[in-house]
Amino acid sequence: LVYEQLAKKKLPVKFNGIIETAQQYILSEDILIEPDTIIAYGPKRLLDQLKFVKTNWTEFKELNQTIETSILLQRIEGVRYSTDDVKFSVFSEMFTEKELVFPVKVINCPDNLIVRTFPSQVKLKFNVALSHFKSISLNEITVEVDYQHLLKNDEGKQKLKILSKASYISNIRSDFEEVEYV
Repeated sequence: LVYEQLAKKKLPVKFNGIIETAQQYILSEDILIEPDTIIAYGPKRLLDQLKFVKTNWTEFKELNQTIETSILLQRIEGVRYSTDDVKFSVFSEMFTEKELVFPVKVINCPDNLIVRTFPSQVKLKFNVALSHFKSISLNEITVEVDYQHLLKNDEGKQKLKILSKASYISNIRSDFEEVEYV
């Protein structure tokens, strides 16, 4: 028999599975896992290898409504958790299309330089959850070109990078894939 001292470690919980919405639906909020961190107890040598704890494999397909359920945590031999399951919430709702004009931002540019892009603004079309349609602001999507990439490019054109962190925005499209610059 080998005895090891019990240790504990706080670990984030990560969803392990697939989430697919039904046609004309979109995730309207970030996925919610409660608690989002747990305490794992076990031998230090095992806990040192863990960066997070996964849920059991779960699939949500053709999602057309909000779902709140419990999902068991994936077991690891020799390790126990402060809880065996987590509350899992997925928020889904219908979406519609929206069109807005966004400025093109040049990032990583020295303060003593001004880079102008042509066009300086681009029209974007995107899908947005109905509940967020009226509240979309220009801060939720960024359209940018990186100055460091401009230095390596002698064609006078640069591909646009379009970013959104909002889960309720998807399928972003632009009339322009690249801009000219001086």
